[in-house]
Amino acid sequence: MLKKIKENKLLTFGIILLIMGVVIYTTSLIINKISESKELSRIDEFIESTDDINQNMPVLEEKSAEQATDSSNTINYSMIVEISRIGLKKGLFEINSKYNDINYNIAILSESDMPNITNGTLILASHNGNSNISYFRNLNKLQINDSVEIYYKGIKYVYKIVNYYEAQKTGSIVIKTESNKTSIALISCKPNTHDMQIVYIGELESKGEY
Repeated sequence: MLKKIKENKLLTFGIILLIMGVVIYTTSLIINKISESKELSRIDEFIESTDDINQNMPVLEEKSAEQATDSSNTINYSMIVEISRIGLKKGLFEINSKYNDINYNIAILSESDMPNITNGTLILASHNGNSNISYFRNLNKLQINDSVEIYYKGIKYVYKIVNYYEAQKTGSIVIKTESNKTSIALISCKPNTHDMQIVYIGELESKGEY
């Protein structure tokens, strides 16, 4: 009898744990969907407004960059990156913002040139993996001739991927671009490695008002 009671208690405890797991998982999915919806709304607002890129954006509410707040409770986007191949559309912060960091968002590296600089290179980096800040988790699915689109100061810049390569993590990385080309470089960790990075290079194909 005691054995049966013990088994029943274990079964009940197991069911409770299962229910709790389902609730937590479902809640996480709902929160992520809400966050994605808010992010898309902010992106739409940015793209629709070409008069002032430094407009105040809504307070962020996700813990990646979206849960972060600053002393003024406002966040400014400097540009939008869109990569259809991997289903990515994300607002990027001003280069001097404390949220312009791979531990919050896709980061614009300090060595970058802005898209409007002829023959310059915009360098973006983000985590690979399964966390909510791993925005480049599918970067390795990019293919030659895929498009990367940047919305910046009322202009849409369309880059085509022309090359990709791997490099060891050494604290610095060589960006292999043509000196007479306006380019973009996308950097992330190579999946399933701890000491390798993957770099995708795109060259500007077209630009125009959006």
